This record gives sequence, structure tokens and C-alpha cells, in this order.
Amino acid sequence: MFSLTFTRSLIKYSSLQNGGSVLSTVNLAIQQYNSFTKACASAAPSNNPSALCGTFGNINAIPTETGVAAGIANPYYNAPARPLLDLNGNYLPFSTIPGVVEAASGSYETPLAATFVLNYKINKLAISPQFQYFEGGYYGDPLTGNGVDPSTCTQALPGGATVAGDPRYKFGGTGTPYDALSCTGEVPTPNPFTGNFDNLGAFRSPNQLLMHMQLSYDVSPRVALTLNLANIVNTCTGGTSEPWTRFANHNVCGYLLPGYGAPLPYGSNFYNPGSTFQPMVQYPYQENPTIQPFNAFLGVKIKL
Repeated sequence: MFSLTFTRSLIKYSSLQNGGSVLSTVNLAIQQYNSFTKACASAAPSNNPSALCGTFGNINAIPTETGVAAGIANPYYNAPARPLLDLNGNYLPFSTIPGVVEAASGSYETPLAATFVLNYKINKLAISPQFQYFEGGYYGDPLTGNGVDPSTCTQALPGGATVAGDPRYKFGGTGTPYDALSCTGEVPTPNPFTGNFDNLGAFRSPNQLLMHMQLSYDVSPRVALTLNLANIVNTCTGGTSEPWTRFANHNVCGYLLPGYGAPLPYGSNFYNPGSTFQPMVQYPYQENPTIQPFNAFLGVKIKL
């Protein structure tokens, strides 16, 4: 027996009563980030280039912060402004719409599922191996974490540190680098490994292959034995190759937000050069080891 199921599901979100969408909060976060870039330097709230800056206008587009700590370089000023999500676009289905740290980062859609069952019976013995294949689903969250708000950083790195060579300033900057321990405010930032606010379902999870087997034997007309062997083979391979997948093995079948789904955001640039991230927040996505162990079940059927 062979079965094959292919699923392709897309959702277009309706407009809310206020004219917005359930994705409007994501766009608001992207606009806040864009407002720190030079693309918004000449934008007033009523004159935003392609609405990239939103109501934030040009108030944050300052190359060097002087209000709190003189000379703190804005790490986002030279970065490219990021596009907004299309409120009229089609998106993959999620149980909880991505856009907040506590939301689900993985779509519940399984694009392709296949099952292959064999059955062989000879005299009192029956053997039935079963194979299952699940193509990797999609995951991705636009708001995977937060970066520093440079206007809230009260101290620069000591020792005459410069922006040159500082990994937090990928696009350079004018001024001195901030001391992350002195920064009290947050700004939504793109995924630093992709450079984007990841689209919903931007990445593919690994594919999963399973094998099970059932053995039955009629001891007598009244007594039958059944042995079920589950997860003889249970392995995951493939999926999108990204920096956070480099330590993955065959036990990893999916990825979650940092902290295995707990509300613990990825730190982005909330660190000082030379610091080491704790493993659970080293990347914007974390392995989800969902492989089930091998199981054996023996049943005895007696007819009275």
C-alpha cells in the first residue's frame, strides 16, 4: 500500500477595521529600524520615502549620537533600509503568526508526506514493514531578536576602541563604539546572518524518514502474538543550510526561536567585542531535537 499527500497552503490576511493587518506590527518594527538608517535622514513624518520610515520620520537617523553619550556611533546609519512586508501578499499558514518573540517560528504545513506499507504472510507468520517520509516544512520569523538603541547607550568602549574591525559595525560608522552594558533601549533588527527581517517561512526544515515493523505469529487458533517495532529508523537530513544549522545532526528535525520556544530573544548586537554568546542564544534560531527513540511493544491476544 502506498499513499502520497502534497500540500500547498497560502493565506492572504484580510484588512482590519482600522485599515491595517495582523502583519502591521511587523512593518511598524521594520520602520523603526529603518528610521535609524540614512535612508530616513531627510524624511519628515509626513514625507516618508516609500513609507519605509513610517511615523518615525528622521528623528533617529543620526550618524553619531550626542544626546546621551557624545560620540557614540550609530551602527545602523550606513545599513540599507529593509523592505516592508506586503500586507496584500500570500503567506504560509502558522498556528501563531510570527512577529513577536513568543510566537511560533514554524509553519504547520508539511509539503509532502508519503507512506509505504508492505505485508507478507506465510503460514502462521506475518511481516509488515512500514516506511514514512515527511518533507521538511517551513520556518522563519521576521522579528527574531533585538539590537541596541544607540541613543540609550551612555558609555563608549574604554581603551580608545574604534569602529574599525568591530563586528557590531558591519557597515562602519562615525564616532566611537558603544559599551553594550550601558545600553538600556532596544530596536528591532534584521537577522544579522541573512541581513533581512526573515519572511514568514523563509527557510526549510530537514526532511524526516522513518521505518517501523509489525510481526505477528499465530501460536494456536486461540493465541496470537504481535510485536510492534517503532522507530527502527528515525532520521532527519537536508533543509536550508544556514549558520545555525552547522551543528545539526540526524536528530534535528526542525528549528525554533532561541530558548526552545521560550521568550528569550536573540541578542543581535547586544554584546561587546570578544564576548561569547551562551549556546541557547548564539543564533536567531535553535535546533529542535524531536527524534523519538526506538520502541518495542509485545501484545498477546487470547480467544476464550
